[in-house]
Amino acid sequence: MSTRKEIRWVTRLALVLLLSSLPSIGYADWEDVISQFRPRITVQEDYTNNLNLTSTGKVEDFITTVSPGLTLFATDRREPRYGVDLNYQLGFVSFAHNSQDNYVSHTGILNTWYTFDPKLTFRLSDYFIRSDEPLAAMVTGQAMPGTYSGTLGQPGVSYLGAPTGTYYLGTQPGAYYLGAQT
Repeated sequence: MSTRKEIRWVTRLALVLLLSSLPSIGYADWEDVISQFRPRITVQEDYTNNLNLTSTGKVEDFITTVSPGLTLFATDRREPRYGVDLNYQLGFVSFAHNSQDNYVSHTGILNTWYTFDPKLTFRLSDYFIRSDEPLAAMVTGQAMPGTYSGTLGQPGVSYLGAPTGTYYLGTQPGAYYLGAQT
């Protein structure tokens, strides 16, 4: 991915985060606005003895993933009737012995909900993944030169039915739609 496209993508993300926080700015001081954001960082180490997922010529490697992220909770009331959560995570994946396979990924999650009454809630979630992972073609079975991206929307309705619990009706697709880009 070119630097120009990456800067444009990050600029758009920052604009969305800023615009989504504007309603809370009108009613709160800056301390309250800053408290809506939750930064985090995750470090993960994996070992594989079959990096290329083949039956012969197995390659082993250690894979380190460093993932800084930021979550915006746009609703911070005791009993919210509606809300929006935005979540962004940047992934830096590094291979110890196969550095040509290093890549960067972006993951965005949008969760929204509206409660019609205390027992009935409508939810809508959307997941977005963008990655430069070179092994994606092996996993998906598709030829994918360069960057790929995918999105997955999930609408649903939940109903709190006493005494048996909560009922949920929604979609749970098993895979992302992946579109290759060069």
